[in-house]
Amino acid sequence: KGPAIDENEATLAGMLTDQGYATYAVGKWHLGFDIPEGQTRKTMTGPLTGGPLDRGFEYFYGNEKSGPSESPIRGREKTTAPTTLEMQNRHYCEDVVRIIREHAVSDRSKPLFLYYAMLEPHEPHVPEEAFQGRSGAGAHGDYIVQLDHWVGETIRALKETGLEENTIVVFASDNGAWKTPRGHAGNGVLAGCKGMPLEGGHRVPLIIKWPGRIQASAVTSALVCHTDFIATFAELLNVDRSSDWLASAKDSYSFLPVVLKSSAEHDRPPMAVTKSFRRGNWKIIVNDFRSPLEEIRPVALYNLKEDLPETTNVLESHPEQAEALFDEFKTYLTERDFKSGPIR
Repeated sequence: KGPAIDENEATLAGMLTDQGYATYAVGKWHLGFDIPEGQTRKTMTGPLTGGPLDRGFEYFYGNEKSGPSESPIRGREKTTAPTTLEMQNRHYCEDVVRIIREHAVSDRSKPLFLYYAMLEPHEPHVPEEAFQGRSGAGAHGDYIVQLDHWVGETIRALKETGLEENTIVVFASDNGAWKTPRGHAGNGVLAGCKGMPLEGGHRVPLIIKWPGRIQASAVTSALVCHTDFIATFAELLNVDRSSDWLASAKDSYSFLPVVLKSSAEHDRPPMAVTKSFRRGNWKIIVNDFRSPLEEIRPVALYNLKEDLPETTNVLESHPEQAEALFDEFKTYLTERDFKSGPIR
């Protein structure tokens, strides 16, 4: 399939480019490219369009899928440089460190936005030899140890170049764990896994580091979504609220007050994720997202404040709550045009 992001759709990279940032993307880009007629996703050849360089970024070195590839893409071209699946993650981290160090010695006429989409711990689990056996939890665990090492190398580059004090670092996952070694609960007490509407499918860690502005070890229970980064950084950079960027990003809501003060109030509007719709502590799960509206129906209701592991479906015992949330969800659906596509 072609690009998951429409050409006229707002992206964080596009907004930051408009604000004068140099925008770099390294690693995973599983959001598609334009596929020339007569070709397939696997056989397509460059110049590749519809990817990062056409969605706001000025630099790209990475993959067009989730896991490692023998043919990474640099800019718009698939490369022929020899590499192995096991070593590709190292190559990406080395590129990230290079970008940081080169920016540090440049005239810094433009601030830097660097999107580092790491491949770990997505399958296939292919840790380097140096990390094999380090975790005691098989290849999956070793792959996470390797991921932690790349994060450390990135932070070290920021420290050694003196950029750390004026850099916001955001670390997050794009979905819940899929498979974890026996005896290890990758999603903690949360039910379900990647691709499911249960909390284990999409509730993920979000860590933000900003020396001098964010108190170390501060924690908040505020409800936020990855889509909220556009509005959050727009507020931080004083982007006009009537700009085309925010008009296009209708599901983006700033949580900057929570970033600056973890105890701040943050009443986010309802959030839709993978056949689920949540307002506050209440979440409804439906049978489908993209069927005709009259065929969509609620199948479960949970109060996450009282039942975070989602062990008790209270749909029948709380009909009024379920009906109100479902009506709100149907209104939400009528105001949006969802594109079909695989879980990425």
